[in-house]
Amino acid sequence: MEIFIGIDQSINSTGITIQKFENNQLVKENFYIITGKVSKKALSISQSLNNFDYILYNKLEKSDSKNNNEFEFFKLMNIVSITDIILDLIDHSCESSLDKIYIAMEGISYSSSQTKSLIDLSGLSYVLRYRINNFFKSHQDQCGGLYIFTPGEIKKFATGNGNANKDMMVNLFKNLKNDLKVLPKIDDIADSFWICAYIQNIHTDILL
Repeated sequence: MEIFIGIDQSINSTGITIQKFENNQLVKENFYIITGKVSKKALSISQSLNNFDYILYNKLEKSDSKNNNEFEFFKLMNIVSITDIILDLIDHSCESSLDKIYIAMEGISYSSSQTKSLIDLSGLSYVLRYRINNFFKSHQDQCGGLYIFTPGEIKKFATGNGNANKDMMVNLFKNLKNDLKVLPKIDDIADSFWICAYIQNIHTDILL
């Protein structure tokens, strides 16, 4: 079995797509959003879906801290919590020692105007890369590799335009995954889907 995992990492809402293929045929597909909070309405809607789950983690906020130094430590704890969940998803996606796992992430967009958010996202990105590489070191037979794609590469693959806006990416995703339109916010899983689809496009001849 070939397993493709697309990750759109974020402190607030990480999107994950996991697709499993046998003989170039999709046999299982799951979507996840890792977040610190979710509304009761969104949670209720998600319970009607067979292939989507919210995964909540204990996100530590500035309001929980006594001072800025403690809050900086909280940021690290949030990153550790998110990466722990992602590694658990990767590990549990394996059904056999013969499975081959391909993982892809979007690289850092350094054009972001939010400097603090960019720094936090960079921290998450590099800790996650480190943890995934360590996972592959202990699962060498299953290692298909970790790939980092630029935002422009993903946009061009999904829409044909490397400067496409988020709405284009989301609308194309909705056309393919009509059942997920009921969710109030799907841009994170849409991005993770296109990241996942791009790595498939590179490594297989599967028709999307």
